Amino acid sequence: LMYLTNIDYTFKKLSKISDKIVMLNWYNENHKNCINKTNPENILKILKKYYSGLVIEYPYFHKWGYLIKSVK
Repeated sequence: LMYLTNIDYTFKKLSKISDKIVMLNWYNENHKNCINKTNPENILKILKKYYSGLVIEYPYFHKWGYLIKSVK
């Protein structure tokens, strides 16, 4: 996600073709190639507009990784 310029638009379009989402992402706002600095909690807010029943988890294996998935 750090390479997307407009997360809201991207998931608006994706939600029209799929009602479920499972996404593993790495968030590092200091990464030199990071275009989008939206933090995980704000990404979850955006996604909740288009998908219901979402949860966010922070896997133990990487301090910057997180998982967003639908639980429908």
